[in-house]
Amino acid sequence: MNIKISRDGDNTTTYLIDNDGVVTSFDYVSMIKLLHNEKAIGDTEFEGTFSDEERASIKQMVEKIANAVVPVEVK
Repeated sequence: MNIKISRDGDNTTTYLIDNDGVVTSFDYVSMIKLLHNEKAIGDTEFEGTFSDEERASIKQMVEKIANAVVPVEVK
């Protein structure tokens, strides 16, 4: 599973991409289901302007959630 976060001006949209390449809108329940089923999460993709602090904070949050759901490999 990968997460893609896209920012265009004031609009930020987040997507989940499963191992088969299927893209869905982000919600926490879907993310947890994918983590449970796929047992791994790839790098978070950022599109648009994000500060280094925003990127680090998001990546840290994703890693904490992933490790709380099931032991997964964070690539």
